[in-house]
Amino acid sequence: MELSAKLMLLRNGFLRFPIRARWVLLATLGTALLVTLILVFRLLLWWGSSGQMSARLEPRIGRTLGFLEAETQVSQALSERNAILADMAFQNTGESGRGGALLQQEIRKLLAQNDLTVIGSEVQEPELLEDLLKLKVNVRVAGYPANVTRFLQSLADYRPFLFVSGMNISPQQRQLMSARSRGREQYDNTIVVQLDVYAYQMGERE
Repeated sequence: MELSAKLMLLRNGFLRFPIRARWVLLATLGTALLVTLILVFRLLLWWGSSGQMSARLEPRIGRTLGFLEAETQVSQALSERNAILADMAFQNTGESGRGGALLQQEIRKLLAQNDLTVIGSEVQEPELLEDLLKLKVNVRVAGYPANVTRFLQSLADYRPFLFVSGMNISPQQRQLMSARSRGREQYDNTIVVQLDVYAYQMGERE
Protein backbone atom coordinates (compact mmCIF):
# COMPACT_ATOMS: atom_id res chain seq x y z
CA MET A 1 0.00 0.00 0.00
CA GLU A 2 2.75 2.45 0.87
CA LEU A 3 4.43 1.77 -2.47
CA SER A 4 1.14 2.34 -4.32
CA ALA A 5 0.60 5.57 -2.41
CA LYS A 6 4.11 6.80 -3.24
CA LEU A 7 3.60 5.96 -6.92
CA MET A 8 0.28 7.87 -6.92
CA LEU A 9 1.96 10.88 -5.35
CA LEU A 10 4.68 10.80 -7.98
CA ARG A 11 2.08 10.49 -10.75
CA ASN A 12 0.03 13.37 -9.39
CA GLY A 13 3.10 15.50 -8.96
CA PHE A 14 4.22 14.73 -12.50
CA LEU A 15 0.78 15.66 -13.87
CA ARG A 16 0.91 19.02 -12.06
CA PHE A 17 3.97 19.98 -14.15
CA PRO A 18 3.35 21.99 -17.31
CA ILE A 19 3.38 20.00 -20.55
CA ARG A 20 6.79 21.34 -21.60
CA ALA A 21 8.26 20.49 -18.23
CA ARG A 22 6.86 16.99 -18.54
CA TRP A 23 8.56 16.51 -21.93
CA VAL A 24 11.87 17.85 -20.62
CA LEU A 25 11.67 15.52 -17.62
CA LEU A 26 10.79 12.54 -19.80
CA ALA A 27 13.65 13.35 -22.19
CA THR A 28 16.09 13.65 -19.30
CA LEU A 29 14.97 10.39 -17.77
CA GLY A 30 15.10 8.67 -21.18
CA THR A 31 18.64 9.96 -21.83
CA ALA A 32 19.78 8.85 -18.40
CA LEU A 33 18.23 5.42 -18.97
CA LEU A 34 19.86 5.13 -22.41
CA VAL A 35 23.30 6.09 -21.01
CA THR A 36 22.86 3.56 -18.22
CA LEU A 37 21.94 0.82 -20.70
CA ILE A 38 24.96 1.67 -22.88
CA LEU A 39 27.28 1.52 -19.86
CA VAL A 40 25.80 -1.80 -18.75
CA PHE A 41 26.16 -3.18 -22.29
CA ARG A 42 29.80 -2.09 -22.46
CA LEU A 43 30.49 -3.61 -19.07
CA LEU A 44 28.97 -6.89 -20.26
CA LEU A 45 31.12 -6.80 -23.43
CA TRP A 46 34.26 -6.07 -21.39
CA TRP A 47 33.47 -8.88 -18.98
CA GLY A 48 32.93 -11.32 -21.86
CA SER A 49 36.13 -10.30 -23.67
CA SER A 50 38.08 -10.46 -20.40
CA GLY A 51 36.83 -14.00 -19.84
CA GLN A 52 37.91 -15.01 -23.34
CA MET A 53 41.29 -13.33 -22.88
CA SER A 54 41.77 -15.10 -19.57
CA ALA A 55 40.89 -18.40 -21.23
CA ARG A 56 43.53 -17.72 -23.90
CA LEU A 57 46.11 -16.55 -21.37
CA GLU A 58 45.82 -19.56 -19.06
CA PRO A 59 47.56 -21.97 -21.48
CA ARG A 60 50.20 -19.32 -22.21
CA ILE A 61 50.80 -18.77 -18.52
CA GLY A 62 50.96 -22.54 -18.04
CA ARG A 63 53.51 -22.84 -20.85
CA THR A 64 55.54 -19.96 -19.43
CA LEU A 65 55.60 -21.58 -15.99
CA GLY A 66 56.60 -24.84 -17.67
CA PHE A 67 59.44 -23.08 -19.47
CA LEU A 68 60.63 -21.53 -16.20
CA GLU A 69 60.55 -24.90 -14.49
CA ALA A 70 62.33 -26.52 -17.44
CA GLU A 71 64.96 -23.75 -17.38
CA THR A 72 65.67 -24.53 -13.73
CA GLN A 73 65.98 -28.24 -14.49
CA VAL A 74 68.23 -27.57 -17.50
CA SER A 75 70.46 -25.27 -15.43
CA GLN A 76 70.74 -27.94 -12.75
CA ALA A 77 71.56 -30.58 -15.36
CA LEU A 78 74.24 -28.34 -16.88
CA SER A 79 75.75 -27.72 -13.46
CA GLU A 80 75.90 -31.46 -12.81
CA ARG A 81 77.41 -32.02 -16.26
CA ASN A 82 80.06 -29.35 -15.66
CA ALA A 83 80.92 -30.94 -12.30
CA ILE A 84 81.40 -34.31 -14.00
CA LEU A 85 83.50 -32.74 -16.76
CA ALA A 86 85.62 -30.92 -14.17
CA ASP A 87 86.57 -34.32 -12.72
CA MET A 88 86.93 -35.90 -16.14
CA ALA A 89 88.64 -33.23 -18.26
CA PHE A 90 91.48 -30.75 -17.90
CA GLN A 91 90.35 -27.17 -17.44
CA ASN A 92 90.82 -24.74 -20.29
CA THR A 93 94.07 -22.83 -19.72
CA GLY A 94 93.11 -20.10 -22.15
CA GLU A 95 96.37 -20.61 -24.04
CA SER A 96 95.95 -22.03 -27.53
CA GLY A 97 97.82 -25.31 -28.04
CA ARG A 98 98.96 -25.47 -24.41
CA GLY A 99 96.80 -28.47 -23.44
CA GLY A 100 98.90 -31.08 -25.24
CA ALA A 101 102.10 -29.80 -23.63
CA LEU A 102 100.49 -29.95 -20.18
CA LEU A 103 99.35 -33.52 -20.81
CA GLN A 104 102.85 -34.47 -21.91
CA GLN A 105 104.29 -32.86 -18.78
CA GLU A 106 101.91 -34.80 -16.49
CA ILE A 107 102.75 -38.08 -18.21
CA ARG A 108 106.47 -37.44 -17.82
CA LYS A 109 105.93 -36.81 -14.10
CA LEU A 110 104.16 -40.16 -13.72
CA LEU A 111 106.96 -41.89 -15.64
CA ALA A 112 109.61 -40.37 -13.38
CA GLN A 113 107.67 -41.36 -10.25
CA ASN A 114 107.64 -44.98 -11.47
CA ASP A 115 111.37 -45.05 -12.41
CA LEU A 116 110.82 -45.34 -16.15
CA THR A 117 113.15 -43.80 -18.73
CA VAL A 118 111.63 -41.66 -21.46
CA ILE A 119 113.08 -42.52 -24.85
CA GLY A 120 110.87 -40.06 -26.69
CA SER A 121 107.49 -38.32 -26.59
CA GLU A 122 105.43 -36.41 -29.11
CA VAL A 123 102.41 -34.15 -28.74
CA GLN A 124 99.93 -34.86 -31.51
CA GLU A 125 97.32 -32.57 -33.05
CA PRO A 126 94.30 -32.23 -30.72
CA GLU A 127 90.84 -33.21 -31.94
CA LEU A 128 87.84 -30.94 -31.45
CA LEU A 129 84.74 -32.68 -30.04
CA GLU A 130 81.90 -30.15 -29.59
CA ASP A 131 82.99 -28.21 -26.49
CA LEU A 132 85.82 -30.61 -25.61
CA LEU A 133 89.33 -31.03 -26.96
CA LYS A 134 90.83 -34.48 -27.24
CA LEU A 135 94.52 -34.14 -26.35
CA LYS A 136 96.85 -36.85 -27.64
CA VAL A 137 100.43 -37.71 -26.70
CA ASN A 138 102.63 -40.56 -27.94
CA VAL A 139 105.38 -41.67 -25.55
CA ARG A 140 108.11 -44.34 -25.73
CA VAL A 141 109.68 -45.50 -22.47
CA ALA A 142 111.96 -48.21 -21.14
CA GLY A 143 112.02 -49.88 -17.75
CA TYR A 144 111.33 -52.97 -15.72
CA PRO A 145 107.97 -54.73 -16.16
CA ALA A 146 107.00 -54.08 -12.52
CA ASN A 147 107.59 -50.37 -13.01
CA VAL A 148 105.54 -50.39 -16.19
CA THR A 149 102.70 -52.08 -14.30
CA ARG A 150 102.84 -49.41 -11.58
CA PHE A 151 102.85 -46.68 -14.22
CA LEU A 152 99.75 -48.10 -15.92
CA GLN A 153 98.01 -48.23 -12.54
CA SER A 154 98.95 -44.61 -11.88
CA LEU A 155 97.42 -43.70 -15.26
CA ALA A 156 94.16 -45.40 -14.20
CA ASP A 157 94.14 -43.57 -10.84
CA TYR A 158 95.03 -40.14 -12.25
CA ARG A 159 92.42 -37.37 -12.27
CA PRO A 160 91.37 -35.90 -14.66
CA PHE A 161 91.04 -39.16 -16.56
CA LEU A 162 93.83 -40.40 -18.80
CA PHE A 163 93.11 -43.04 -21.44
CA VAL A 164 95.39 -45.43 -23.33
CA SER A 165 94.32 -45.96 -26.96
CA GLY A 166 97.30 -48.03 -28.05
CA MET A 167 100.24 -49.87 -26.49
CA ASN A 168 103.16 -51.80 -27.94
CA ILE A 169 105.63 -53.74 -25.76
CA SER A 170 108.96 -55.11 -26.91
CA PRO A 171 111.81 -56.71 -24.90
CA GLN A 172 115.13 -54.97 -24.45
CA GLN A 173 117.97 -57.11 -23.12
CA ARG A 174 121.01 -55.18 -22.03
CA GLN A 175 124.11 -57.08 -20.91
CA LEU A 176 125.28 -56.10 -17.44
CA MET A 177 128.82 -54.73 -17.42
CA SER A 178 129.69 -56.22 -14.00
CA ALA A 179 128.58 -59.70 -15.05
CA ARG A 180 130.43 -59.49 -18.36
CA SER A 181 133.66 -58.53 -16.59
CA ARG A 182 133.42 -61.69 -14.51
CA GLY A 183 132.90 -63.79 -17.62
CA ARG A 184 129.23 -64.53 -16.99
CA GLU A 185 126.37 -63.71 -19.31
CA GLN A 186 123.70 -61.77 -17.38
CA TYR A 187 121.22 -59.32 -18.85
CA ASP A 188 119.09 -56.44 -17.61
CA ASN A 189 115.66 -57.64 -18.81
CA THR A 190 113.97 -54.28 -19.31
CA ILE A 191 111.19 -53.69 -21.78
CA VAL A 192 110.34 -50.88 -24.18
CA VAL A 193 106.75 -49.64 -24.16
CA GLN A 194 105.16 -47.33 -26.69
CA LEU A 195 101.90 -45.74 -25.52
CA ASP A 196 99.26 -43.59 -27.13
CA VAL A 197 97.67 -41.61 -24.29
CA TYR A 198 94.80 -39.19 -24.64
CA ALA A 199 92.78 -36.95 -22.33
CA TYR A 200 90.01 -34.40 -22.64
CA GLN A 201 90.19 -30.66 -22.08
CA MET A 202 87.37 -28.19 -21.76
CA GLY A 203 87.13 -26.23 -25.00
CA GLU A 204 86.77 -22.49 -25.39
CA ARG A 205 83.21 -21.18 -25.05
CA GLU A 206 82.00 -18.22 -27.02
